Amino acid sequence: MEAQKIEDAFNEGDHTLRKFQLEAFNAELVCRADRSLRGVLDNWYSSAHCRWICAEGRTLVIAGELEKAMRWLGFMQGVLWVLGISSIDDLRKTNAPEGSEFVK
Repeated sequence: MEAQKIEDAFNEGDHTLRKFQLEAFNAELVCRADRSLRGVLDNWYSSAHCRWICAEGRTLVIAGELEKAMRWLGFMQGVLWVLGISSIDDLRKTNAPEGSEFVK
């Protein structure tokens, strides 16, 4: 993936997570992982941490660390799928090159 496409995917993920938080919890939160909460994973905390990942992932793209950014993107998108916020097909479309036709 090209840098701009990775950044766009982080932006879309953050937008989707923010919308999810507002609809599900009537509030929004962005936070870094707290290791003391190990085992306490709920939708609120998971979505908040993934919004932090989106923000940090964009800085990785700017710094040229594309491989690391793509790993973080994959993790964030995995959480979107596990929480039932996005489908695998939606995420494939997000990651596909511009102008490519999505075939299921």
